[in-house]
Amino acid sequence: MSMTTIDLSREQREVLEKEVNPIVQTAGALVIKTSSDSLEAQEILKEIKLRAKQIHEKFDPPVRAAHESWKRVKELYNFFTEPFSDAEVIIKRKIIVFEAAEQKKRDDAAKAAEAKRQEDERKRQEEIRRQAAEAEAKGKTEKAESLREKAETYVAPPVFMAPEPVQAQGTSFKKTWIAEVTDLPTLLKSIAEGRAPLGIISINQSALNQYAKGVKGTMPVPGLKFSERTDMSVRTK
Repeated sequence: MSMTTIDLSREQREVLEKEVNPIVQTAGALVIKTSSDSLEAQEILKEIKLRAKQIHEKFDPPVRAAHESWKRVKELYNFFTEPFSDAEVIIKRKIIVFEAAEQKKRDDAAKAAEAKRQEDERKRQEEIRRQAAEAEAKGKTEKAESLREKAETYVAPPVFMAPEPVQAQGTSFKKTWIAEVTDLPTLLKSIAEGRAPLGIISINQSALNQYAKGVKGTMPVPGLKFSERTDMSVRTK
């Protein structure tokens, strides 16, 4: 965090200048090329841990007190605001369920109306073709040809459908497509075959590390590279 983002007291600035900055500068200037350098760096680490402990002892109590105060205020805030959020979720769910059922009714009615329109169209075309056949039988070839053309181009008018329901001002409905994994091995196969993008899955690095810790590189797995990482801990008296 930079100095421009927080307001430090005079005492805090002194701590920063005397305790924090020198350590950061020392770490940045440190060069390790020999075992002696490494040993010296380890001693510096112990000093860093000691000074950090002192800083924690100084700042942890007010930080914990502030956090406890924040938690109490947040609990009070949640106590009053969560019922509104819960009520909003309940009402939205009920409206969405109702509107979905109404939309299905409208869709079914539209399909039925279109089926009836197509049937009316077919019957009318057949009737016109029958008239064309009668005209041709009577030698009225010109009229028969005209009727046949009319039959081919005739389109039944659409059946009246009720308009979409009026929404309250300020409300809107948004449809969003979502996906749910029902068979992970099959999905992975689809990704491997290029039928789904690789980006739809993410790697659980924590689980991978636990697996690596268990097998310790003794069981090669295609697509995985095992390596051993060295960490370091420092204790102070």
